[in-house]
Amino acid sequence: MKAFLDFDGVICDSAFEAFRIGLVVSGGVSDPMDNKLDDLYLDFLKKRADVGPAWNYLYVFQELLNDEWSHWDKTNTALDFQKKFFEVRAKFKTSSELDWLKLHKFYDDVVVAMNDSDIELNILTNKNKDPVKRLVDLVGLNIRNIYSMPEMENISSKADFLSGVSGELKFIDDHPGIVREVISATNISVDSKQASWGYCNEIVAGHAISIDKFGEWLNG
Repeated sequence: MKAFLDFDGVICDSAFEAFRIGLVVSGGVSDPMDNKLDDLYLDFLKKRADVGPAWNYLYVFQELLNDEWSHWDKTNTALDFQKKFFEVRAKFKTSSELDWLKLHKFYDDVVVAMNDSDIELNILTNKNKDPVKRLVDLVGLNIRNIYSMPEMENISSKADFLSGVSGELKFIDDHPGIVREVISATNISVDSKQASWGYCNEIVAGHAISIDKFGEWLNG
């Protein structure tokens, strides 16, 4: 048995790091370790689920922050915001890697279940491999392989990737579209689940599981 797990929203809550970086870009805080606006995080999660990737974060933070906090030039585009977002993240990660790592929160129940597992565990993520490996090593997870979608050639989707894997498979992601795509693929047979504790704004009926059932599913 082989299991393929998404990283963000399944194993690790990395949205908090994105929240803090976005606050810096928007002018809400000057330091990613500043916690003075953390009471806005839950609202950030709700808005983030609706807009998706980082190039849409401009719209999230425009709604999230009062004008008196935000110093972002409103004439700049969402792509300008995205570029600045990744620049700030890269600089912070390079200059203060330990602090950057601290902004990532692992889901304890998931980590426990993974550490108790006897099956082959793999990560299938839309993030680049290097930061995921750094975070996985931090908590000591026993992962066979980390597969990064952006770094694989000629692979169009997670369903496409899984179609090339032999044996019995389990797969879990929090994104409803990705879960549905894997479920509907006719050329693969995978026990597919949606992580309801992740960044999902829609539940896939019959496939969503709660975090307290994750271990039972993974190791059952």
